[in-house]
Amino acid sequence: MSIEQYLEVIKLALNNGENVIITGDAGVGKTTLLRALEKDLDAEGDMKVVYISGGENPNSYYELALSEVEIGEILNNKQGKKVILIDELTSFQNTLSYVRTSTRIVAVAQGINEDQILEQMKSFDIADVNFTKIVKLEKWC
Repeated sequence: MSIEQYLEVIKLALNNGENVIITGDAGVGKTTLLRALEKDLDAEGDMKVVYISGGENPNSYYELALSEVEIGEILNNKQGKKVILIDELTSFQNTLSYVRTSTRIVAVAQGINEDQILEQMKSFDIADVNFTKIVKLEKWC
């Protein structure tokens, strides 16, 4: 699949009220896809979009705290459609327990399968955040 096809699959899932996990091995383009999605959603303009990144080695706890503040701001805004794009799901597991069901989430989780994702959600006490669409990313270039 091309990046455009992946984007269409994810946007369709969001429009259907689904949360999305993007999985795949290192280097297949998960972050690139997430950034392209951010650009597309911003251009469409009908949704409040927040992109946050924890990564395997966040640059600082300060940056993680700023990202959590951004999430808080989007959660406190009760109007309009909202989507949170998370580049490395495990960095923000505690924050997700406060997400309203009306907020859509697209998150990256590196190299894990569906069963591992569900188990991880349980261990992080965010099993009520329902990731109904899992996109396994294959290298497109």
